[in-house]
Amino acid sequence: MRTLSMALALLFLLSPAAWAGSLTPVVAAAMDTLGSPRTSFSDNERVVLQQKVRNVASSPNRIHFRFVLLGPSGSQVFEHTGNSVPGSIGDSASTVSGIPVKSFFAGSGNYTFQGSATMGGETVQQAPVVFNVSSSYIILTYPPNGTINLPENPPTFQWSSSGASRYRLTLSDSISFTNTAFTFTADQILGNSYQYNGTQGLTAKTQYFWKVEGLDAGGLVVAKSDPPYVFTLGAVTQSRDVAVTALEVLEVDAGGLGQEQSVKFKIVVSNQGSTNEANIPLRFSLGGLPAPGTPVTMAPISSQEARPYEFTAPFPSDQKDSLAVACVELFDDNPTNNCKTVQITRPPRADDRSGPIDPNCRITSCEQIWSAIKDALRGYGDKCGADLGDYECDGFEGQISCQDLADLVEGIRRGDVNCAMSGPPRPLPTPVYQPPQMALPGMAPPPPAAPVVQAEDDREWSGLALPRGNPTDKSVVQDEKDFKKLWKRLSEEEAPDVDFDKRMVLAIVTGKEDRADRIEIESINSGLQGLTVYYRLVSHDRQGAERVAARSKTPYLLKVVPKSGMDVVFERLGEAPKEEEPSQGLTPAQKLIDEQRKPRTQEQPKKGK
Repeated sequence: MRTLSMALALLFLLSPAAWAGSLTPVVAAAMDTLGSPRTSFSDNERVVLQQKVRNVASSPNRIHFRFVLLGPSGSQVFEHTGNSVPGSIGDSASTVSGIPVKSFFAGSGNYTFQGSATMGGETVQQAPVVFNVSSSYIILTYPPNGTINLPENPPTFQWSSSGASRYRLTLSDSISFTNTAFTFTADQILGNSYQYNGTQGLTAKTQYFWKVEGLDAGGLVVAKSDPPYVFTLGAVTQSRDVAVTALEVLEVDAGGLGQEQSVKFKIVVSNQGSTNEANIPLRFSLGGLPAPGTPVTMAPISSQEARPYEFTAPFPSDQKDSLAVACVELFDDNPTNNCKTVQITRPPRADDRSGPIDPNCRITSCEQIWSAIKDALRGYGDKCGADLGDYECDGFEGQISCQDLADLVEGIRRGDVNCAMSGPPRPLPTPVYQPPQMALPGMAPPPPAAPVVQAEDDREWSGLALPRGNPTDKSVVQDEKDFKKLWKRLSEEEAPDVDFDKRMVLAIVTGKEDRADRIEIESINSGLQGLTVYYRLVSHDRQGAERVAARSKTPYLLKVVPKSGMDVVFERLGEAPKEEEPSQGLTPAQKLIDEQRKPRTQEQPKKGK
């Protein structure tokens, strides 16, 4: 008996150290009522929570279990304590069965099961178990129930998310969804919306019924919409909507010495309408100047198709900031998206970024110097107003530093350096002599000789026409369409041909305020700032009613000049002294009438003495 007491005392002295740290977690699970682990439930089901621990040292203390559930927001929505087992060696488990999901349901989403066990002051935590709970009822939101003449075809269906893993949509022309002429099912929908893409088109004025079911990861139905919704489609209307959806810079060529800078752009045109389109012009400009190759006529583009285009445009050397504009020329149902713009800043030149120029660098080649200057002038729009291909370097002796040449070229680009071209003008074609045409007796007169055509560079037309407005109209005609329109206003004859690829027409048409008999162009001067046209009005010396009658019409002058990209300014000079009306070429009767029209001074009768 004494020996037994000593043994019991030894057991109580050693037991705390013996069972300390002997408890370890094994597993925790969320299961259905059949005992199968699940990762998703609906709010009309029951859930079973279970956890298991392992004890390696026997203890007189019991193992107490705690069950906690956290909702989608992280707050505690369920707790259960009171389950316990003896502290025996081995695995021990505890289960809470048949918990209604509705008793802790706090909305669709993920729930977390946290299990723990305590023995003799020692607590161990199970690994968290996450499972999804979805609402058993799905709310259909679009199209609304009973919608008539739904404008969308194909329609897009939308519903409230129930928390299911995926959804199944069923569309039919019968409320029973069975034994119908049309039924469509899509069962791999991950979100809460779906646009119909069935091979069979939907018909206007037909009733369609639709419903949605929520599925778990195993394909079981955990939620559904009830009752089904119904709608009818309206007639499909064709829409036209071609948009420039993107305009971006791909790369910038900063250019080197004597080279122009350029920018490469990418343009994306999208057909957002329901009709296919073709032969639509696409225009692109940089700094107000059309890019080379524009406009382009777009190839046919299908509905909902997007197509990229690329353009490379020279950067206007007289602009620091330039606006790039891309437009499709189409008056469609949404003209606000026909154009897109982007503002860009001219980058530093490549030679500016490369650091200081070697002060010992020298250029002795006349051709190299002229090439750099010619490229600078060409990049600036041929501001000297001449064909630079007709000129070559001659008579250069010595050398110029690379820095001086760079400064000269940059000065030309900025407009700080003036230039002037000298030399004989291009010779005009020599008129062909036409002998007088004579008809012999008894023979028909020969056809009139072909008129000698004046050189196109120097052609001009003048005359009188009815005034169309008060101020004098001064303009530059750049194309054949505008020229024929202007010519029809001034003359009843057929408009002459002008090569507007190489030429343009300076037009001066006086108005009611500027009465004169003819217009003379004194000179046309060119410089880095543009072309300046100096002209004056010339009037004949007439008086009284004759003056009024003679000026019922006003003069005009049209002059052909080489085409130029420069700005044109018209400057009016003071009027020339009045001239007497010329009478050369008049018949004797016309001369007599003209003489009688001249005002005369009546002599006073002499008084007798």
